Amino acid sequence: MQVDVWRTGLGHTATYGLTTLADLVFLRWRETEIHLVDLDLADLGGPGWADLSPAYVQAEWEWTLRGLPARVPPEITVVLAPGDRPSTAVGRGQRRVVVDAPTRPTLRWLAGRDPGRPDWPTLAPWE
Repeated sequence: MQVDVWRTGLGHTATYGLTTLADLVFLRWRETEIHLVDLDLADLGGPGWADLSPAYVQAEWEWTLRGLPARVPPEITVVLAPGDRPSTAVGRGQRRVVVDAPTRPTLRWLAGRDPGRPDWPTLAPWE
């Protein structure tokens, strides 16, 4: 299959509607990784957030940041400052909230698997 087909070919998901084939493959990978962690089988050798591969964490970070502007409340600008990658500001609100946590705990919050700190905003659901 040619690269252009992956970029422009469309698939369909119940949550996201039409999406590129490349994103569709990523979403299945995401579903597998996060739901394995959701099973909370660490005592049986299952993965936790710390066990996610660097490749997956990088792909998840990029994908999540792409969709984050639609999830940030309009009155807030969120500054993600993980320390192990460049800081990123998302949103256009007057109130600025700094999320100064490492990448994995931040992703856990962004994925809706942790409420985060009390001063972090509640994000809208995925679109």
